[in-house]
Amino acid sequence: MRLPVAHLPSVVRRLRQLRSSALTALALPVLVAACSPPSAVPATAPSRPAPAAPALAGPEERFLVRLAALDPRLARRLGRSPTPGELADLAARVGVDGAREGGVVGATLDPFAFDARARELSRALAELDAGTAHVAPGERAELALVRALYAAEATRARRERDLTVSGGDLLVAAAQVATDAIGDDAVAASDAWLAERLGDVAEAVTSRRPSVPHRRELADALDPVERALAGARLPRALAALVGLREAVGEAKIMNDGAILPVAAEARLDDVRALVGETLTDADLVAALAAAERVLALEANAALAKLSDRDADRARLAAGMRLAVRAPCKNPSTGSVMRSLPAPREREAGCLAVRALAGARRDVGSESAEAWVLLHDRAAVALWSAAFHAEHVTLDAARGRARLMGLPEESTKSALLRAAAVRPGEAIGAGLMVALVVDGPDASAERARAVVAFGDAGTATLRAHLAPPTPPEPPGRRQPVNGRQAGLRR
Repeated sequence: MRLPVAHLPSVVRRLRQLRSSALTALALPVLVAACSPPSAVPATAPSRPAPAAPALAGPEERFLVRLAALDPRLARRLGRSPTPGELADLAARVGVDGAREGGVVGATLDPFAFDARARELSRALAELDAGTAHVAPGERAELALVRALYAAEATRARRERDLTVSGGDLLVAAAQVATDAIGDDAVAASDAWLAERLGDVAEAVTSRRPSVPHRRELADALDPVERALAGARLPRALAALVGLREAVGEAKIMNDGAILPVAAEARLDDVRALVGETLTDADLVAALAAAERVLALEANAALAKLSDRDADRARLAAGMRLAVRAPCKNPSTGSVMRSLPAPREREAGCLAVRALAGARRDVGSESAEAWVLLHDRAAVALWSAAFHAEHVTLDAARGRARLMGLPEESTKSALLRAAAVRPGEAIGAGLMVALVVDGPDASAERARAVVAFGDAGTATLRAHLAPPTPPEPPGRRQPVNGRQAGLRR
């Protein structure tokens, strides 16, 4: 479109105004920058550096990997495995130290190599100490949990030297290692190794003549070993298993009233290390007795809200849960240790606490089942604590608390045997369920707090649940040199 000539002067003036404004807008930032003083901050700020990793993270991870290389059971629990190079270094150290009892088998140390396990645990702790000399105050709680793991595993390695007590657990772990072998040469070597270990346990049973409860425990432990070997090409191990069963014998009758020949004080010291507890023997028995009473009241109150039929079903379901063995893991934000699965000593109690924490409030049978389960774990723990700490008979100990659940007879026998020969597991489960008790009351809220915190020793969990110490009222100060602080002479 063509503009009339008469309009050209106005158009030209408008274009000049726009051009002047545009130049001014472009020049203004340049002028401002030129006239401004130098800035201490660059125009484009660099990205903020990521926070430094905690000083404990590296040493903690190395410690866990070192421990995973020492025991296939620990490797599964910790979810870690050593590299081929680390295994080679371990095998070299074991050979230099002259460990006669065994070396590296599969991806871990031979679990029967007790001397080597003890030495490697000490090495791992020394390395941890060297790397954590200057951890931040906020990391000390995590470091304490790492040290507690060392104390528990060092105790376990020492206790398991008695194959009449630990042989079953060790053989289950060894059978899993042997059946994982791949290749003809590896399978043949695993067959010979497992047959030798089965023979070691048979020799211990023959020479030491363990009590009837110990023999029954060992006989039960051989069932999963037999299942593991059923489809494997391990003929020598199968033959050695038959020999071990003959050595164990058919011990079907348990003398409930016999006091087993054990050193009760040393045994409960070991229980404290394995469970992570600090209570004295007397306080431990008292705490379990108090928890059993409170949990019985809670269980009866929950059952009373149900019909007779539903109450019986809840008791039956709780009785079935007493025979359940399963991992228990409660991941916790900000802690590697508290996110690990519970060890065997806290596992059953962890599952019971989690049952209460997860029970739906509008389903009364779930709460009733959980309370009965919690009570029965405390009852079995009380049997074990009274038996080992007070030297009463199993009959007398069992008379202090009756099961409220309705387990099968085989489960009842297994629970009584556990009280006698597995005090760590029996008492550990009871101390875990006792955490939901607060004086004369118990609550699902405390169970949920335990689950949220994650895995830790029972003493640590109890301290976490304790109410904070109230601040001292203002105006009250401690005496200083016999005079009230803040007063003039």
